[in-house]
Amino acid sequence: MSNVKEMSQKEIRVRFENLFQQIVADEVNCGEWQQTDVVFRHGQFSSSFEDVEFLMASHQNGASLLYSSQQQGSSVFSVISRGSRVSFSLNG
Repeated sequence: MSNVKEMSQKEIRVRFENLFQQIVADEVNCGEWQQTDVVFRHGQFSSSFEDVEFLMASHQNGASLLYSSQQQGSSVFSVISRGSRVSFSLNG
């Protein structure tokens, strides 16, 4: 999370997907991530990232990740780390 400005959109999406897989495996809360919140489509748990409506996570180093699924045709990804912020939308 140290060089947020240098990360590509693909790298950031992979980080979100990896974090979600850690959440599903219940590995997050005992690790570096202090808080995680996930909201699923249709209100039902799923192990697929495609079913995530909203994801927020706070890292012990102060970084935050925020993902919001397709709203009006695009997904929003945001990474904040030590004063740097990277946000982008993917049309889909």
